Amino acid sequence: PIVAEAVKILAIKDVYQKNKIKRNYEAFIDGVGQPDSEKLYEKLSNGSGIDEECAEVIFDTIVTSIKPLKAKILGQLIVGLANGKLNVSEYKTLAYIIHSCSIPALLALEKYYQNNNSSVKNMSARLENEGLLISLGVATRQVNKFRIDELGEKLAKYGMKSEYNKKINKD
Repeated sequence: PIVAEAVKILAIKDVYQKNKIKRNYEAFIDGVGQPDSEKLYEKLSNGSGIDEECAEVIFDTIVTSIKPLKAKILGQLIVGLANGKLNVSEYKTLAYIIHSCSIPALLALEKYYQNNNSSVKNMSARLENEGLLISLGVATRQVNKFRIDELGEKLAKYGMKSEYNKKINKD
């Protein structure tokens, strides 16, 4: 009886894992959307700088992420890479950040730009979710100045469909 129950649990786990991967893969493809496929293929083909390690980070994010948000952001960033808005080094760094960050931290970045037009805020009081933003590795505070760095701006601009994206992403 114990072995039979263990087999049932493993079968349930397999179905769950399969559904999670499918959902995350669909989110990744949705994030990629319909860009110029030749540009995307050219950028991602051999010699592009997207190495095996980076591909593994993308794959691992699709396989292991609890929510599809991370996979979708990676897909949207690939479009930014293919369109020349991000260089390979920036994409790799952002892929690692997305892979290792928390979902609440990503949501905090999007919320920050929904409420602010600037990456720099002069204020002594702590911002809502400031700790989450700093945990992404793209934000700093120095005395009365809170700042999202260039990589954080690019993450919001090319990786998220935020209000910030709608306001400034006119290119």
